Amino acid sequence: MLRRIFSNWFGIVKGTSPRSEKVRVVFYADTPDLGGAEHYLVTLVQNIDPGRFEPHLVFTRRPHMGCILEEMLRLGLVCDVIDAASTRPPWRQFWSSFRYFRRIRPHAVHFNRNWNYGFIMPQLAARFAGTKTIVLVEHLAVGVEKKRNRRLGGMLPDLGMWRWKQIITRRLSVLLVDTVIAVSRACKNVLCEEYGYPAHKVLVIPNGVEVKSLSREIRRSEQRSLMGVAETDVLVGAVGRLSHQKGFQYLIPAFELVHRQCPHAKLCIVGEGDRRNELERWIAERGMQSQVILLGHRRDVASLLPCFEVFAFPSLFEGMPFALLEAIAAGLPIVATAIPPIQEALDDGKEGLLVPATNIQALAAALLELIRNRSQRKYLGRQARKRVSKQYSLRISLERTWQLYC
Repeated sequence: MLRRIFSNWFGIVKGTSPRSEKVRVVFYADTPDLGGAEHYLVTLVQNIDPGRFEPHLVFTRRPHMGCILEEMLRLGLVCDVIDAASTRPPWRQFWSSFRYFRRIRPHAVHFNRNWNYGFIMPQLAARFAGTKTIVLVEHLAVGVEKKRNRRLGGMLPDLGMWRWKQIITRRLSVLLVDTVIAVSRACKNVLCEEYGYPAHKVLVIPNGVEVKSLSREIRRSEQRSLMGVAETDVLVGAVGRLSHQKGFQYLIPAFELVHRQCPHAKLCIVGEGDRRNELERWIAERGMQSQVILLGHRRDVASLLPCFEVFAFPSLFEGMPFALLEAIAAGLPIVATAIPPIQEALDDGKEGLLVPATNIQALAAALLELIRNRSQRKYLGRQARKRVSKQYSLRISLERTWQLYC
């Protein structure tokens, strides 16, 4: 409807030219980070059917984005960079995006939203450029903060500018798209109930993983030896960006409690981020440098997973985390926080152990339970893997997404 209005008013919008019989799809991202949302985007582009689609990957120019461009080149993905970051003036976001879309003339644009990056101007540019289909994927829908106003005795909610900006921005954004992909039911609930998304526009397509490719043990002894872990040690693993969201500030003190009772236990955290120095300081203050290993960013995470006996996932909030799904697909027993998206993927006590977020004592107790019980580890890992293979298939996730472009 908006496209017809713009066409009638401005005479700008024209149909996409028949340069190719393939469906041209632009995958649009506005982030300098390498995380789950970017992993999702890479998976889509790498696995897309070249006989049906012509993919174009575009990033907005941001400071310190060399790492993500280097990773795309390493994976053999050609990508464009345009001056349309959400930190730029609105007119610049629109004009840079519009020129790019007019050059490519895509049939569909897939916007990859992570956290709070906005796409209103690029989405509007896509409509003006004549794009037939616009898809927006929401990876991380965090509930709107409802803090109480202390000055009024806590009787009224805090109507801060940040809160209203988030609501208004998202409601305008959803008007310009045809379909919103939510990566979990919990994500859809937040989008509809707190941000006012129309339920008929929001489609739940969970992230998918390839179970077979992650289930083989690859150089386990060699990898553990390189990390300084003996075969008699019980290694707890965790994977994620070193940020507040991932909850490692609770995992480290929880593991300190674990180590007091199980001296042969060790913790390995794979990932990089802005809280590395802080985590290193906490580890040093506890004298645990030989028990806690910070491996940094690794490209071979799949080969590291078989090295772990237990996988810890202490996140405070998520959409549908790839790191967790990949660990489950590798057959690892899980200790994770009981947040809604994780509760969708795992039944507490049957397929994993779930604990309240930020609860150090409960996290330590759950880790100890699995460290001490080998048979329980095997049972939980096996049950969770069965569920993921049925409900989080990569092939089904890809096919359902590709259908939206046609």
